Amino acid sequence: MISFGVKSFLLIVVSQMATAIVYNKSHDIRLHDDLLRYYLPTSRPGLDIDAIANITMDIAINQIRQLDVRNRALHSFLWFRTFWNDPRLRWDPNDYGNIEEMRFKKNEIWLPDITLFNNAGDDPSDLEHFSDLDITVWHSGNARWLVPSVAATSCNVDIAYYPFDTQYCYIFLGSWNYAMDQLDIFPLNATGDKSNFVLHGEWELIDFPVSRRVKTYACCPDSFSDLRFTIVLKRKPMFYIYNIIVPCALLMTISIVGFLMPIEAGARAHLSIMVLLSMIVLQLTISESIPTQSDVIPMLSQYLGFIIFIMCLSVCLTIGSLNIHFNGTHGKPVPEFIKRNIIQRLGRVLGVRPVSHMQGNITKEKYVQKVSEQGINLGFINGAESQATTRTSNRYGHSDPTNAHNSTRDETLEVLQFLKTEKQRNLDAVAKQQNGLNSKMEWAKCALVMDRVVFLITLIFSLTVCLVIFLY
Repeated sequence: MISFGVKSFLLIVVSQMATAIVYNKSHDIRLHDDLLRYYLPTSRPGLDIDAIANITMDIAINQIRQLDVRNRALHSFLWFRTFWNDPRLRWDPNDYGNIEEMRFKKNEIWLPDITLFNNAGDDPSDLEHFSDLDITVWHSGNARWLVPSVAATSCNVDIAYYPFDTQYCYIFLGSWNYAMDQLDIFPLNATGDKSNFVLHGEWELIDFPVSRRVKTYACCPDSFSDLRFTIVLKRKPMFYIYNIIVPCALLMTISIVGFLMPIEAGARAHLSIMVLLSMIVLQLTISESIPTQSDVIPMLSQYLGFIIFIMCLSVCLTIGSLNIHFNGTHGKPVPEFIKRNIIQRLGRVLGVRPVSHMQGNITKEKYVQKVSEQGINLGFINGAESQATTRTSNRYGHSDPTNAHNSTRDETLEVLQFLKTEKQRNLDAVAKQQNGLNSKMEWAKCALVMDRVVFLITLIFSLTVCLVIFLY
């Protein structure tokens, strides 16, 4: 049987052990109660009323969700990081079981009223409303508040160089209630954190600098400090190059090369009109993806407008070239200055040979060839000549050679005069036909020279304008 002294000793040991266990389990509770016993969450950190709360901030950009050009807003996933020191939250870890950090709810301790000044979303601008995560506090009084959020910030989008544009979107952060003599804000680093950025299919994150500003507003005489984070985004143009720029350039090339198509083919006007209609349909499809703004005309819109202008000009010049080519069908001769300057001089430079004319008197062989081509019966004319000669010879053998000679001579002269008239008439018809053919060929050569001139001018002009549009 155990004596009373031993029982007392065991009771004391068990009691001490139980007390130690309870004591160790309540270190965090005691620390929490001790720190917040006389703590006022609405007062700024500091041991005196004139103390300045120095806030250090940083932003880590994680994703770019969308750059809404129409509404001028950038939707991005950001991690806001806020650091400060609160002397009222200091403790000695040796007094509380070597506890070096504690976590508090956002309504238990003081939080800086950091506000997103250029908030473009429906959520409140105060960072306190973006998250319900706890605040971590160390025994030295240093506090860290991490707030992940999908933020919508206003962004003045400049689409002058679309789709080769670079956008500068800003994030303005600062205190809404406290002036700089009460709360001052500083950046943690010279740039924001982009090490965790998830690659985007359309935008490339170029830089993420931060700057501190001091401003005075019309409402208040005091100065306020804020931070401006700049998200520099560059558009990846490969989608637009492959799906828009290259097809449009090919259509423009077909429209320009159409000037090298012979007019006699009969499909040149159809080709120009078909290419123009194809470009209009493509432009209507593309217009849905082009940002809508009236401040500036995007580079892509200028490019499309220029291509449509070239195609309309191609249709008009094709109609003019057809008129020049078929101008000779009406028998209108080509003016001498056009022959001299366009067909001969300019045509020689462009490799177009001048028309070889039929000049001087038409020889017998050419006459026979041309008349045969026209289907004129030369046998009838030759037979008539032979009959006239025979009849003259026979009549010389009559009894009255003088009268017969005079009568036969008159008849022969009439026949020869008739034949001479018929020959001259046919010669005139052949010459007139030859002149008409020469005129048609000259107008055709003139149209060919003008087509090549227009081709070269349009090609050089198009290349120059496209280079100016994309390299300016």
